[in-house]
Formats: sequence, structure tokens, C-alpha cells
Amino acid sequence: MNKFSSELVAGFYRFNRREQIILLWGALAVTLYLLWQLVVSPIQQMTQMQIERNKNLAITVAQVQTLATTLLTSDTPKNTSNNGGSIAELVDRTLGAHGLRMSGFNPGSNGEVRLRLDNVSFSGLSRWLHELEFKHAVQVRELSMNLTSTPGLITVNVRLRKE
Repeated sequence: MNKFSSELVAGFYRFNRREQIILLWGALAVTLYLLWQLVVSPIQQMTQMQIERNKNLAITVAQVQTLATTLLTSDTPKNTSNNGGSIAELVDRTLGAHGLRMSGFNPGSNGEVRLRLDNVSFSGLSRWLHELEFKHAVQVRELSMNLTSTPGLITVNVRLRKE
């Protein structure tokens, strides 16, 4: 290593003064470029990604606060289970009112149904489930959610029972 550095210094001193200054400025430029590419640029990219995450979380928090306010200010639960309609009609009608679509429907026994919703937003699902439970006296017996490849959308399997 010592031999290599001494050869490098000896090679540097073989150049005249003007060439040495040009080599030093070039080495400084390369060092600054490497510093920019290896340190500053990745930090800037991570900062931008964190800013985007914070914006998305702020939007989510605002949606949750809006839903919480809606839940807190909503009327007392209304029992409209004696309206004569079937749970299938009720589910279809309320899904449409919230802009949701079911991709699978399986009626069960004792007034239960299983349904699948693909590519729905969590906030839309929450509003729909709130309406079913508090306005139509429909109980959620099982609920499973999975993320989809589209950000902000989920796939939902739910089992409902009308009381």
C-alpha cells in the first residue's frame, strides 16, 4: 500500500505545475460528484418519499376523523328489520347507495349471507357497514380484508345476519 501511494505521488510530481492544478481540480470535481450521488441524492429521495407518506397519512387521518364525527353525531340505532325486505335486497340497495359493487353473493341459513367485495375503499366500506348496523339492524358476523395491488383499495369477505 505504501509503495502504491509513493508511486502515485511520484507520478503526480512528474507533471508540470499547470497539469497538477488541473488534476487536483478534476479530483475535487469527481469527489464532489460522488458525494452528491452517494449521499445527498439518496437523502433527498428518502425525504420526498417520507413527505408523500405523510401526505397520505394526513388524508387517511382526515377521513377517519370525518367518519368518527359522523358516528358520534349519528342518530340512535334504528331497528328497521321489520320492513319486509330480504337481506339480499337490502344489501344490494345499500351497496348501490354507497357506490360499491359485490362480486360474490352466497345466501346462508338463518338470514345470513356471505358476500365478496373487490377493489373497494376502506372509507366506503366503513360507511356502508355503519349504515347496515345502525340503520337496518344487520350484524356483521365475520369480516376479512386483504390489500389489493391498487393502493387504497381492499378486497373484503363479509358474513352478515339480519336480526
